[in-house]
Amino acid sequence: MGQATMTRRSFAKVSALVASGAALGATIDVGNLVAAEAKVTSSGTRKVKTLCRACVARCAVIATVENGRVVKLEGNTEDGTTHGGLCAKGLSGIQALYNPNRNKYPMRRVGERGGNEWERITWEQAIDEIAQKLWESKKQYGPESIFMSTGGGGNPQFWSVNRFAAAIQSPNTFEPGCAQCYLPRMVSYKLMYGGDFMTGNCSMADSNCFEMYNPEVDIDAVVIWAAQPAADTPPGGGRVMADRRAAGCKTVVVDPRFTVDAARADVWLPIRAGSDVAMQLCWVKYMIEKRGYDADFCLKWTNLPYLVDPKTGIPVRAVDLGLVSKEENDAQMAATATDTLTGHATAKSNDNPALGYCGIPYFVIWDKKTGGPVAVPYPKSEEELNRFFDEETEAELFNDEGYTIDGVSGYKTAFQLTYERSREWTLEKTAEVTWCDAADIEAAIDIFCEAKTAGIVGGVATDQNPQSGQASAGYALLSLLNGDVEKPGALLQRFPKPAMADELGGMYGLVSADMERNRLGFSEHRGIGQWAMSVIPYVWDAIETGKPYKPRIWLERSGNKLQNLAETERCYNLLPQLDLIVHMYMYPTSFTIEAADYVLPILEWLESNQPIQILNKVFARQECTHLFETRNEAMIWSDLTKRMMELGDEDCREAIYDTKGMVAAAGGIPMPLTDTDERNAHVAGLGMTWDEFCDKAPYEFCSWEDWHTYYYYKQTDACGYLTGFGTASGKCEPYSEGYITLGLSASPWAMHPEVFVDNPVENPNAANSLVKYGYDPLPYYEEPEESPLTDTEYPLVMSNGRLPMYHHGTLRNVPYLREIYPVPEVWVYPDDAEKYGVKDGQWAWIRSRRAEIRGKVRVTKGVRPGEVYMERFWLPEFLDQEGKRDQSWCSVTVNRLSKSTGRLSDVNGTYTLRAYQVAIAPAESGPEGAWTEPEDFEPWMPQYSEPTEVIQTCVTL
Repeated sequence: MGQATMTRRSFAKVSALVASGAALGATIDVGNLVAAEAKVTSSGTRKVKTLCRACVARCAVIATVENGRVVKLEGNTEDGTTHGGLCAKGLSGIQALYNPNRNKYPMRRVGERGGNEWERITWEQAIDEIAQKLWESKKQYGPESIFMSTGGGGNPQFWSVNRFAAAIQSPNTFEPGCAQCYLPRMVSYKLMYGGDFMTGNCSMADSNCFEMYNPEVDIDAVVIWAAQPAADTPPGGGRVMADRRAAGCKTVVVDPRFTVDAARADVWLPIRAGSDVAMQLCWVKYMIEKRGYDADFCLKWTNLPYLVDPKTGIPVRAVDLGLVSKEENDAQMAATATDTLTGHATAKSNDNPALGYCGIPYFVIWDKKTGGPVAVPYPKSEEELNRFFDEETEAELFNDEGYTIDGVSGYKTAFQLTYERSREWTLEKTAEVTWCDAADIEAAIDIFCEAKTAGIVGGVATDQNPQSGQASAGYALLSLLNGDVEKPGALLQRFPKPAMADELGGMYGLVSADMERNRLGFSEHRGIGQWAMSVIPYVWDAIETGKPYKPRIWLERSGNKLQNLAETERCYNLLPQLDLIVHMYMYPTSFTIEAADYVLPILEWLESNQPIQILNKVFARQECTHLFETRNEAMIWSDLTKRMMELGDEDCREAIYDTKGMVAAAGGIPMPLTDTDERNAHVAGLGMTWDEFCDKAPYEFCSWEDWHTYYYYKQTDACGYLTGFGTASGKCEPYSEGYITLGLSASPWAMHPEVFVDNPVENPNAANSLVKYGYDPLPYYEEPEESPLTDTEYPLVMSNGRLPMYHHGTLRNVPYLREIYPVPEVWVYPDDAEKYGVKDGQWAWIRSRRAEIRGKVRVTKGVRPGEVYMERFWLPEFLDQEGKRDQSWCSVTVNRLSKSTGRLSDVNGTYTLRAYQVAIAPAESGPEGAWTEPEDFEPWMPQYSEPTEVIQTCVTL
């Protein structure tokens, strides 16, 4: 297949006839690459305010559009996070939009999978044929036979797969990130801090840590752990960290690599990948022993002073010890349960602790004044709270011996149990396990503890191994010990949110008990329920074995699943067992060619519409143009739902019309009927249509002063109690009762916890905990299954990490970005390079127990000794090289080496994407046919096309 002749600076227009047997590939080609007949005429120049989505940062952009063509992108200075900056990813938007290999029309496979032979069909055909197959499979095998997947990179409609799953009653959706990216931190902070679902955590890359962008407050220290703002979000996080450092903020970076942020840090801890929880527990021990924690906050606004039941590990209720009457306890619970602002009412029953509590009961402290247990009321005012703890009682926080109450021994405070969990992690032992210097560890902790305001920015690296639940709980534990909560300069805040929906939500009111009962991996790993998704290895197991049932149809909306899933061959080998595979994406990937039966083209971000909150304003991502027959994916799912309803699926009828009100009752929005309906639904809460909103955007929904609602937990709620936090105690819970309850009944995220309450999970750390059933309320360390401490055959630890020009598996077909970083590098420390015979600039084999790949060696002290680093990568240029298409993912994809079997995170089902063992050896050359020189990428230079009309719907009711 020949490449088109083109210069790097000329934007040629491609026109050809559509033919059966056309191919999708890396070079300009007949068929899918046909220019659409223009249906919209536009003249003149206009500036369009929009938002990038090349990653999850969502930076504000001004696009210049001339005669319907986007010709320039620049940052919007109205964005208070970026101040008008854009990174390489954002500036590549034009190359992505006009990439000659855009998926332009619906395509149906001709011939065998992997043959790369396609024919163009209409949208009506595509929707009808796919819906027919879905309906037949659902009737014959049940909704369990259908599963969906999505992805985070470049996806403005992340929850659409959950919406469609609810519509057809399928229990299974998944996302390669989820348990491996962000969900673990969301779970821990929600259960332990009790703040907002999306923003109440420590992820700067996911547009949180809003206080960092407030120039009016001082932040004295920031710990950047497993994150790299300078690469994750250069215009926002990278910029603000530079400003903070310039203003005197001290930083600690915990990362195996010498990142840009590490280069500027006061202390860099080059931690061994996978040993983070050991480091966190050392910090906890040091903070407790040196009194480096926020004593007043921990006493009054955490559950650390509360006594814990020695039989269950759950904080004791005063009513169970007879310290208050049932009537007193019920009255307080009833009053605090009515507060809808904080989510006190997170459970289904007042009587069954496994289901959680509806309202806040009286807890118990050990009072040194009386020498006995005392009931703790939930406060109605700060004065009442201070009087109780400062005058009326003297709570004992630590006692190695514990307490005996009514003849039962073994009661201890949550603070004592927290200390006992950390006690073994001395500086010396931690240095030995984590490969860091003990003096540097101590210096880092001192910076964190001694700062007046200090926060932790936790990143994705610790989400990507089976200790994800413990590591994310470690972040939260350290943040709460340090009192980094809702004061000026704190990174954990509950600032007001606008009355709009950036996404339309999951229609969780339609989630049935059968859906939750049959969701693969949910019963075992209940943290995954926060996103209502399935555990990926359990999906593979079900396809392989047919147990408990056999999934048969895969609807995939994302990029390259053969690049971003662990142990990739396992996924590839399962493809022949599936009856139908549909791929929705902007351009072809390895997955498209190897797996798909239908290809459905979706919007690039410069074609899409979505409202996004940035600080105290709502910005509009609005279409700058529309090309070919690309579509808003929300309407693809809607059209499939409508067509299945026409075929007789009554579940789909409810998803469209919500006749029982179940969608609305759960705060959801039914399936929109047209593209215009979908746009308007996002901003209905603002009292505007989409067009009216765009005229006003960026829309200031709250003044800057009023938006900064510090100390939200000290406000008084409608029933006269302090607002507190959305936890069982109404306080922050470093000792997490929420984790225990999650393991007992899947609350708070199961819509039907009664399904799980008779099947509690066993605590895998029960030998070292009071908790036998339920997840452990405190972090604990486990050495990785593959460890350099014992492995001599594969002696090097594999670590990954983002680069500033890519996000997940996207943008590898953007010519300017590939010029910057054309092939995957393997970073090797000089001593290791010499030991294993690899040289800088040469290619090497990297092998694990599962596969082998190649990478180009970079010998550098930017990675710690004993570890190697690789970025996730794939090579789109192989897609149209006959006989080499599998090389697009087989040759260099580091996730082939990773691990989807063996130990998973007990809480989240996380598999091993990082911190496994590899070996390295010289290779004679790189993959033959890989593009490495600037001129190689000329076929991917943008091809302008005239704008076309938006397709409102393919199924009119």
